[in-house]
Amino acid sequence: MNKENTLNVRRLVGAIFLALGAFFGFVEAQSVSSVAMFGIVRDYQGFLYWFSAWGVGLAIWYFVTLKTPPNKKAERIVKIIFFIVIGLNVLFAFASGISNAGGFGIGLMIAYSIGCPWGKQGYKKHPYPVSKEKEAAED
Repeated sequence: MNKENTLNVRRLVGAIFLALGAFFGFVEAQSVSSVAMFGIVRDYQGFLYWFSAWGVGLAIWYFVTLKTPPNKKAERIVKIIFFIVIGLNVLFAFASGISNAGGFGIGLMIAYSIGCPWGKQGYKKHPYPVSKEKEAAED
């Protein structure tokens, strides 16, 4: 079987969870739009839009890169930025007393964690590509 053209199932599952979470986040944000004039409901709606936008972006990225080998540098950069930005927003949501939005952000972090590679070699069945310098050194 050609490893370069196989489907990355973990990435697919993560993308599906991110897309579903983003969809339901947008639906929830729209359902409170009639009462979201002031205060905590407006903040709740803002958090949901923010988290849902991240979910859509990451789901698209996962769907586009399902069959390509992971890029180690890109994966690390996205992982660091994502967990810092979303983590700070979750903390701010909990500090503002909007625990539902904070819980949604934690769910988004879990959905992203399902699909992203953990470990030095990448995914078990889809490792990071070996550079030509490392191949020459091994020979």
